[in-house]
Amino acid sequence: MKKTSNLRSVIFCISLFLCAAASAQGYTHFSHAAGPGATAFPGTLLVASPEIEVRELNAAGALEKVPQWAAQSVTGVRNAVDGVLATRTDFKVLSMPTLTEQEKDELEDFLAAYWVVGQNAHGMLNFGGSAWAHRRTKFDYTLGTGLPWLAEKTGADAIVVSLGDDIVSSGGRVAMTVLAAAAGVALPTGRSIITFAVIDLKTGNLSWMHYDQSGVRDLKNPESAKVMTASVFKTLPAGGKTLAAK
Repeated sequence: MKKTSNLRSVIFCISLFLCAAASAQGYTHFSHAAGPGATAFPGTLLVASPEIEVRELNAAGALEKVPQWAAQSVTGVRNAVDGVLATRTDFKVLSMPTLTEQEKDELEDFLAAYWVVGQNAHGMLNFGGSAWAHRRTKFDYTLGTGLPWLAEKTGADAIVVSLGDDIVSSGGRVAMTVLAAAAGVALPTGRSIITFAVIDLKTGNLSWMHYDQSGVRDLKNPESAKVMTASVFKTLPAGGKTLAAK
């Protein structure tokens, strides 16, 4: 599992960096829904533990991971997801069962596959130009295989995954930014990125994805996590309802 986790971390950071860079063009909020291949949007869900990385940006511009802030963010985002889904009567949310070590490995590999396919889909559909136009009209991204054993074990249709990347400016960085601004120089500061997806457990199809970014929110702050999560989940289709053909 450690090898998969390291690969995921590299891909995660690269893909979120690309999303952050592209957001300067105005692409800061987007979503996709599955096309005709999905006859109905999943109505019974499992929720995977969020994956959140938090780094502090110091006065010199160096980034340092802060594990305790990441743990706070995971708790905040998970509570926010549970809270949002609890308000939706069209979904049934099930508890993640106790898994064997082999099952944990399979779930880890499944999520790692999403972090490759899903983030690539986000990047290419929004910033890939005309070559991806046909994929925008017919969104049919898939992981190629699902986790049918998990669907059978729990009765769930799909799993909700959450990814977050937070950069928090240190006090020194904030002071330096203010001084630089007075001199007419703009320095990078903190920002928060959050992405969510619903993945069909039987087919591996990506049923829904959404992304948001904020320059003023902070995922380790429960209220910020709640606001960003609620904003993203406004685009979640109705559970169990047939999706309109793309």
